[in-house]
Amino acid sequence: MIQSSVPLAEDKETSDEHDHVLITEYLTGTNKTIIEEHNTIAVSPNDHRWYRLIELRNGLRCMLVTNNLHEDDEEEQEDDKSDTDDTDDKLISSDVEEAFLQYHMTTVALRIPAGSLLDPTNLQGLAHLTEHLLFSSSSKYPEINCLDTFVSYHGGTIHAYTELEFTVIIIEISSNRIVETLDILIHALIDPLMLSETIHEQIQILNDEYTIAQTDDHYRATRLLAHLARDDHPIKQFSWGNQKSLNEFIEHKNLSELLKKFVKERYYLPEGISLVMISNESFRIMQQRIERLFCLMKRSFKILPDYISLKNPWNTDDFQKFHLVYPFEDIHQLRISFPLVSIDESWKIKPEDYIRFIFAHEAPGSLNSYLKTKLWTYHIDFDLGDSQLYHNSASSLFTMILHLTRQGLKNIQSIIDSVFEAIYLLKRLGPLKRVYDDMQLADLHAFLFQEKKDTISYADTIVRNLRKYPSLFVLFGHDLHLQFEPVTIFKTINSLDPRTCNIMLISKLSLPYCDQLEPWFNIKYGQFEIPNHWISYWLNPNSNPALTIPDSSQYLAVDFSIKPYDLPSNEIPIILLKEEFGTLWYFRNQQNLPKAHAYPGKASHISINFFPTDTGLILKLTGFNQHLSKYLEAVLHVIYNFPINEEGTISWKQELKDQYFRELNLSKKLIKHVRLYLTKGVWWPVFEKFQFLDAITHKQIIDFSILFRTYLTVDLLVAGNMTAEESKELFHTTQNILELGPVAKILLPSLRAIQLPPQASLVKIASYQSTDCATHMLIFFEHGLTSIRDYVLLEILAETIQESLEDYLQSTGQNHFTCNITLRDTYGVVSLQIELIFSSEIYNSLDVVDYVSKFFILFKDLIMETTKVEFDRLITMFKNAKQNLDNSLQTCVDRYWTEILLNSFIFDRNNQERDALETLTVNDMQEWYNEHLIASTRRQLIIIVCSNDEIRSTSTGIVINKTTHSMTYDNQRNRHSRRSSFGMPAERLPRLGRRTDIMEDIDYEHMSLLQSKSESKLRCLTTKRKHKIDLRATKSETFHTNQPFNYPDDRMKLDYIIKSFESIEIQDDENKNQFEKSLQILVETNSNEIKKSYIFIHNLKEFKDSSKSPLKRRRLLFSKAKLKAVSRTSALLSGFAMVAMVEISLDDHKNSKGSGPLLVVYSTITCLLVGVHLLALMISTCILPQLEADSLLGYEEYESHETMHIYIELAWILSTGFGKNFPFFFFFYKK
Repeated sequence: MIQSSVPLAEDKETSDEHDHVLITEYLTGTNKTIIEEHNTIAVSPNDHRWYRLIELRNGLRCMLVTNNLHEDDEEEQEDDKSDTDDTDDKLISSDVEEAFLQYHMTTVALRIPAGSLLDPTNLQGLAHLTEHLLFSSSSKYPEINCLDTFVSYHGGTIHAYTELEFTVIIIEISSNRIVETLDILIHALIDPLMLSETIHEQIQILNDEYTIAQTDDHYRATRLLAHLARDDHPIKQFSWGNQKSLNEFIEHKNLSELLKKFVKERYYLPEGISLVMISNESFRIMQQRIERLFCLMKRSFKILPDYISLKNPWNTDDFQKFHLVYPFEDIHQLRISFPLVSIDESWKIKPEDYIRFIFAHEAPGSLNSYLKTKLWTYHIDFDLGDSQLYHNSASSLFTMILHLTRQGLKNIQSIIDSVFEAIYLLKRLGPLKRVYDDMQLADLHAFLFQEKKDTISYADTIVRNLRKYPSLFVLFGHDLHLQFEPVTIFKTINSLDPRTCNIMLISKLSLPYCDQLEPWFNIKYGQFEIPNHWISYWLNPNSNPALTIPDSSQYLAVDFSIKPYDLPSNEIPIILLKEEFGTLWYFRNQQNLPKAHAYPGKASHISINFFPTDTGLILKLTGFNQHLSKYLEAVLHVIYNFPINEEGTISWKQELKDQYFRELNLSKKLIKHVRLYLTKGVWWPVFEKFQFLDAITHKQIIDFSILFRTYLTVDLLVAGNMTAEESKELFHTTQNILELGPVAKILLPSLRAIQLPPQASLVKIASYQSTDCATHMLIFFEHGLTSIRDYVLLEILAETIQESLEDYLQSTGQNHFTCNITLRDTYGVVSLQIELIFSSEIYNSLDVVDYVSKFFILFKDLIMETTKVEFDRLITMFKNAKQNLDNSLQTCVDRYWTEILLNSFIFDRNNQERDALETLTVNDMQEWYNEHLIASTRRQLIIIVCSNDEIRSTSTGIVINKTTHSMTYDNQRNRHSRRSSFGMPAERLPRLGRRTDIMEDIDYEHMSLLQSKSESKLRCLTTKRKHKIDLRATKSETFHTNQPFNYPDDRMKLDYIIKSFESIEIQDDENKNQFEKSLQILVETNSNEIKKSYIFIHNLKEFKDSSKSPLKRRRLLFSKAKLKAVSRTSALLSGFAMVAMVEISLDDHKNSKGSGPLLVVYSTITCLLVGVHLLALMISTCILPQLEADSLLGYEEYESHETMHIYIELAWILSTGFGKNFPFFFFFYKK
């Protein structure tokens, strides 16, 4: 057995004084060298996990991370025979520990030093294919896709990706299954089978991923940069891989042997492999498992791949030019890329971050602020993150991405001039230590007080760092700035040379000038020499007085003390203040971090998000609490006094129009808008908003802004390190700044959902994107108003149906379907949603509808035969997932804020859901399935977005491929039984994500550029088991290159093109004609069978009006009828009473005995009768016109009849109850 470098006999408590050191101790230490020489790991003082770094004798380096420091003394004193026992069960000491491991997850990340740079020239994409095949089979485990199947059946997930220099595999599974999982993976590396059937299947999946990547403009730009590299450099190769690039491999007679040899030579390198294990088990158990399993991998004694020698990939004439690129989406981007030496050489300094920090700063005087003020850009991004195309061992590429407005598109040359003027400013002033100190301090604070990350991304970060940085810096070497070296920073600034840079303008306006084609992604582009006079100016530009180095932030926190508790800690938000203008919610638990969150730049580590929702605007501030209140005040002043100028109105209206264009072009967005339009009481979809946008004037916006500010109310949630008294002060400060006052309840927005009719409805809509050959389909089963118990039942059903439906769809023989099942909570109305994406050139949408309908009939038998034991295992599986929910402050705040927005206020929802699981029975699931999925009265809505020319429906429908059909009753019965026996990760639960439709339009991924490094879009953690990706393939088209330009001087071309952009008025006539027309609903004529089962929707508005709650409509009409009856009755009876009173003759009763008192009573009651009827008549006269207008316009959702219900009932009672009884008195009197 291979022994580790850390003796197992030593306890963590007694031997780890050199294993850990606080980062603050290192930064303030007098002798850092001694610390660095030891096997020491620097950690944050707020990180409560423990770390152990070991290296096996075969060279494998491993980091163990645990929350459990305790090791039983009895376990350590066990006989040596337990160490020699080969059975894995000896690692588990008792049934109690078995139960503990079953409900806790272990995450393992493996980094193998083999990537796409090792691809042979004639087999481009081989490394990517190998990554897929590592999950297949081995001699010990010959089943096809053994690892994939085992992990998925046991409720785990697999993520993997291939970079240029390495491959990473991340597995998360329950702790009691980690041994078998690693054993399967190890044998796949030692002795893989590489079956021919599996190889061809994975090549098809590779081809699907390639097709998806073709539609992403970021991938396209990245691929074009690689295409411009040197011909003899491997970075130029097509690392994605597809059937074409691997054609020679496919035709090879011994492709299995070829792959085995490739794995043996390139992947079986234990001395280069890094491993990270994160678990709740003790170090002793984790280390024993690693040593026992990985001792099977013997040291290979091979030389590790030399990537460092692959320098200067961009030293080519093709790269150092101006490129016009035709995008897939309707975007306008300017990308400027500068080749640099590898930043690995200066990882402690990170000079590229210094440049990015200054350029992306939000303060006045920064390049970002200057371009936004000019209305030329709305966002600046950088591509110097984790993607190895931009950052590898041999080279780096500093890429600035400017997202242009329409106005910016007309000022391309001025924008580029501004960029080089900002670079010239950095060169002239040199590196400034105060700027570096601000950046260094902000990053240090973020590391010291970071919240706990999810284990998958955390394991990924550590395993990438394990051989990249010394052990001391493994946890933070990629983030912190540890050393200020002006010379290194100045060299990096000087490397931003216009003579070696690449400039790429991505816009659909570039099409006339695109005369070249990238061969793999079919990217149309044009290549032009940069004029000499441009380069001359960029080398020595004029000084721009509007550009400066921003001052240090006044909001930089220095006080990180924990505030005293003036109220007992609370696990759920409580109401501190409730005023006429709003409510203050307060939440503070025992998490002691000096951070606060408030709902109403990196230099200060305060992030701000501002976005609209259905009921108003949301402002979210997150950061260190010292200056958070002052920062909020500044933001509120800007929001309340925001100037609206006419130039800005025109510019942002155009940007909003472009955004609407993009949303309508995306079938996934379009189908969401249709769904929300049909299920929400008030919802303005994009295809309606677009028609009104041009008509909105500058004056209307100003008038609306004044009106909007007049009727503001505030819900404020304060959470974190802030006292209750400070929260109250913040609440009153918000009131004073926004000048809040009482607002009538009738003016407040209400959340109203529309219940679908009890029928199966279907609408088919034509896609706005003419080249889109993917069909998007939503199948919607509505449950109605839902209790917690109903919701967890729907979660169980969603999980139960998911995999069986996926397998059923794959029975067609090809992986043509993308399937995802989620729950939708629309203001309390919960629905089961099935989303399908498939090619319209392969399947007709109505054939798919019929095919899926048959699945639900087939699956009914499985549901009906589910036993109590199987159902109890499902319940246990969900309990396990809900116990592992993320309870960090950020997550809790987002969860609680959603409850406040929806007025549901169920803050302990997770606990209630766990309790509700105890009450569920298998009969509940069976009854719900029958009532809502099978019954003819089910509330079902199917929305289809497809092209006009989709394939025609066939009489036979979709034919199951018998060779791949796995949906037989017995197979699925066994699968269903086996599936319910195992656990599942929390992310598989539809309910545990963001909760409802009200938050759907919030851009959660938008954050300040100064907050963290740009995340790599190239590096996708793709679950290999299922591909939850928006497959939006395009129709094939023949590309005809444009005729080359004929100019006396080749450098004159670019001058001409850019000047044409400056004077161009972008023609939207075609787009206007396309988007201003009404949504096109397709009518089927050939599907008689479908028409018998479904009611086709021909007009969305009519369907929505008819779907509005009949009870709500009835109440409006009933209230209106009551008031009309009151008007008629009261007018008649009050007139009758007055006539009767006038006509009475007092002389006739002079001599009548006792007539005096009777006359007094008669007169009094008659006056009351008249008064009552007149009051009822006045109420009716005031309210009836409002109800008439609501009824005429269909505004039942405004519910004015509900708001004035008490007055309507009062008038009705006065008129019919009290007033109509008086005529009997007259009759009595006459008698």
